[in-house]
Amino acid sequence: MPKPRDAWQGDSAPLAQNPFAALSGSSRPQAPTPTPDPPNTKTIRLPKIKSMRIDRKNRGGKTVTVVMFHGNPDEAARTAWLKFAKRQLGIGGALENEYVILQGDQLSRLKELQISGKAP
Repeated sequence: MPKPRDAWQGDSAPLAQNPFAALSGSSRPQAPTPTPDPPNTKTIRLPKIKSMRIDRKNRGGKTVTVVMFHGNPDEAARTAWLKFAKRQLGIGGALENEYVILQGDQLSRLKELQISGKAP
């Protein structure tokens, strides 16, 4: 006849023990704690939109929105604006010369972003 489970006769140590407690004093070197990166001190101002238009020429019938900016901003500013727009609208896009190309007809959505105050 087997013994009942509740009749345990071991030592009086608590049942919940850390099985890795013995490893804490091991001689293995610990991984260094990562230090946070310094904050990016260089900020890029997002350019203001000058005009937007729809284009289908030389794109295999695909519709794209072409965005042009005031003052011909540098590539870093256009890239920052493109990244912002792609994330906000959930679409694809690319830089092409001094323009930003967004996939699909995004005129109304870009105007909505500008009105809401989120747009560059």
